[in-house]
Amino acid sequence: MTSAIFRRLLNTTAVIYTPTHTYNEVGEDERTWTLSDTVAARLDKSSYAGSTAAYAEQGIIDLPTHKLFLEASVEIAAGNRVTVDGQSYEVVEVMTPGGVAHHKEAFLKWLSAA
Repeated sequence: MTSAIFRRLLNTTAVIYTPTHTYNEVGEDERTWTLSDTVAARLDKSSYAGSTAAYAEQGIIDLPTHKLFLEASVEIAAGNRVTVDGQSYEVVEVMTPGGVAHHKEAFLKWLSAA
């Protein structure tokens, strides 16, 4: 359960988008983004200390540039997109620190200005 003290640290709004896959007339995968949720969040620059091997296996070369802190109840997953303060990010990894449902941390890769 997210504490009231933690909620006060969430000083911005994040808009979460999930990918939707459709196929065009020649069978090519076309991905669009569907608005999933708008939530309170905190965005910080990342000093990622995780394993880069997992990213290499997935063909991801760029390491996360930012970390997004969210309430534990927020639905977010790797592969989602997030917009915060006019900037777009790809969700690379989502963690629940300590395995307890206090909050979530999403590691993001900056994409562009929205």
